[in-house]
Amino acid sequence: SIGVVGLLIALTCDPGVMPRSLASAAMQTTMLQSTEWEFESTDVLLQDVKAIALHAMERLLFDTSTSDVKLSVQGECIPVHRPVLAARSPIFKVKINNFPAETVRTLLRYIYVGKVAGVQAKDTVALMACASFFGMESLRKIAEENLTPTTETACVVYAEAGRFGQTTVQERYLAYMLEHAQKVLSAEGLLQLDVATILHISESDDARIHEL
Repeated sequence: SIGVVGLLIALTCDPGVMPRSLASAAMQTTMLQSTEWEFESTDVLLQDVKAIALHAMERLLFDTSTSDVKLSVQGECIPVHRPVLAARSPIFKVKINNFPAETVRTLLRYIYVGKVAGVQAKDTVALMACASFFGMESLRKIAEENLTPTTETACVVYAEAGRFGQTTVQERYLAYMLEHAQKVLSAEGLLQLDVATILHISESDDARIHEL
């Protein structure tokens, strides 16, 4: 159409050598097109850009054909991309031995596409510690917010918190176990606790009420 042609000419040619009628049409089309774009919500445009970028990052995640480096995680190699890691964390190392491979995979998924899914309570503490280690405080906060004590998971999460040095989580879960001592002492995960902690729970007010 004359509108499209006029717009292209207006963008690529010297207006001084254009026919007057065509130059006028191009200017009108440019103004209309500009108005249309200004009318478009910038939020919509940003959403489109984000969708394209997200799709591209999803294709890169764990892709061996484009990876320029591999992370060694407890004997397992995970393909990654240096520019992506450098943009999100300044302290990534090629060799990682202090976190499970699946935890690192979850961290990488968050780095690449901003998603976290299917993380069980017993694995959340490791994810928190891993996120803190690599300076991903936003992920650590998300993980902590999704960590809710239950009698079924309290013992395991408490033990994992001790393993990964998450003292605030330990304190929170110990308080919960003392308050729900009767149920915790009969939970399947009780043997995950050390003897001193089990004795501490058994001497709590909730446990003593049960004895009475």
